[in-house]
Amino acid sequence: MKLSVYTILMPEFSLEEIGQFLSQTGYDGMELRVLEISPEQKKKGYCFAGDFKNDINPKNLREKVPLVKSVCDKYKIQVCGIGTYVKCFELDVIEELCRNLKTLGCRTFRVIMPPYPGDTRDRNQMFTDTVKTLADVEKLCKKYDTKFLLETHMNMIVASATATHRIISNFDPKYAGVIFDPGNMVFEGFENYKQGIQLLGKYLAHVHVKNYQWEVKETTPEGMKIWQPKPCLLWEGVANLKVFAEELKLSGYDGWVSCEDFYITGDNRKKLQDDFKFMNSVFNGK
Repeated sequence: MKLSVYTILMPEFSLEEIGQFLSQTGYDGMELRVLEISPEQKKKGYCFAGDFKNDINPKNLREKVPLVKSVCDKYKIQVCGIGTYVKCFELDVIEELCRNLKTLGCRTFRVIMPPYPGDTRDRNQMFTDTVKTLADVEKLCKKYDTKFLLETHMNMIVASATATHRIISNFDPKYAGVIFDPGNMVFEGFENYKQGIQLLGKYLAHVHVKNYQWEVKETTPEGMKIWQPKPCLLWEGVANLKVFAEELKLSGYDGWVSCEDFYITGDNRKKLQDDFKFMNSVFNGK
């Protein structure tokens, strides 16, 4: 399998530095974060939820494409996909993304699903409305020969492989797919990995890798412990990534596996180097 890093993990790196680091470490490519940075985020400095040295957003993607392609060619890496935060109903933005994707040498981009809970609609109605909206996204993908991806994600209507399949199965797998994220499923949506991989089948288009441990957040006056997940090293979390990797191999999956490790160690470069060694061992047996 090909290994990449989602560039949300590299806020302090310029695009040139990203390319050089990934190539030297052994990664095959990058999943490019595309998000407009707000003035409030810029005040936070370089961090996952703050400012980014490599500022690429939907508005400037077209002008950044030549630079991205130049860096990839120089360091012999690929852009495996675009990690956007575009809502599925933002069709004008999606069309602009589709226009620019092919010049980057990739076809795939993520779209964000409706939150749940957090929406006043009945969940079944949310599924129906989302399928209708994504039909318009699929039309754009057919027009530009691109592919939209839904990510298994907590606090959304696609937390599990089964819930995601319920939506994605309405579309052509040439133009629609799924990012399988076992780390997100620590929060909610966990199903047996084999079951989820088999169910998604031809829709399984990309993989995210991160991990979490559970910790006690507080104890109520009645003595009940309230738990929450916290980021941890890839090999120390609840998600059994070794088992997950084995099931991917058995399924014949040979696509991209993208590091999205939000654990903060104080040495980002060493963490991403250690992540590569772990991922290359578990997913590729090297």
